[in-house]
Amino acid sequence: MLSVENTILTCPVCASSLLPYEKFYACENKHTFDKAKQGYVNLLLSNQKKTLEPGDNKEMVKSRIDFLKQDHYLPIVETINQTILENLQLMNITHPNIVDLGCGVGYYLSKLKQALAPTFPHATYWGADISKEAIHCANQQDKAISWLVCSSKNLPFAPQSVDVILSVFAPLYNEEIQRVLSPNGKIFVVTPGRNHLFELRRFLFDELKEIDDEKLLQKTEGCFALEGSIPIQATIELNSSQEIEDLLKMTPFYWRSSKIKKDVLVSQESLSVTIDVTLWVFSL
Repeated sequence: MLSVENTILTCPVCASSLLPYEKFYACENKHTFDKAKQGYVNLLLSNQKKTLEPGDNKEMVKSRIDFLKQDHYLPIVETINQTILENLQLMNITHPNIVDLGCGVGYYLSKLKQALAPTFPHATYWGADISKEAIHCANQQDKAISWLVCSSKNLPFAPQSVDVILSVFAPLYNEEIQRVLSPNGKIFVVTPGRNHLFELRRFLFDELKEIDDEKLLQKTEGCFALEGSIPIQATIELNSSQEIEDLLKMTPFYWRSSKIKKDVLVSQESLSVTIDVTLWVFSL
């Protein structure tokens, strides 16, 4: 059996501690969950699925990997990393548990681990996503992170066990975050601003629906205390139709727009695109 001193996982069936063994995880009530041969574990129960394979499919995951590896979103990464580093130093926690909810292919969490490693060498990282395909690919990129297939509505973490929660363009479920966040923990959330990916939207929609960049504040009111917000703005240059298509497939616009509009967009050989997001910092 592996070391269980710092385990924070709980069984998704009965909520008792979930302990790691060589080839599986198990709880005291004998609920077992096999480790995939790649190393990650699937803790998503069948009654937590709305579809057979929820979350991003193989095509969407490939687009995410291909786009993100170009580091077009580096301004977002650098702001996340610096902000979390500064907050962790003030929190005075030497062995923080850090969870990325809706981690996708693990791009942001892997970058964060690299940035924090010199100052917080004993931090533990957990990447959680409902897409098995995304977690499979995340695990291939960084095996030093614990990758979990699970639902953010039913997090497999013990109460008050998580010190840092990161959420980048992913849904939040307030009650679950309140349950798992440690008393001094912090939540870092990235949401789109009014002009985010404006150029894509202009191609795809006849009427541009305004993005409510303060919707998050309404959703979290009464649940979390806002500690600050940081605007992140940049312009990125996409230099091929493939890069444009990869970005499109990462967004909800891909499903909300017509094939004709999408074909016009991806026929462009280059495109300047606006990055306009906000990093919000919350506490309990």
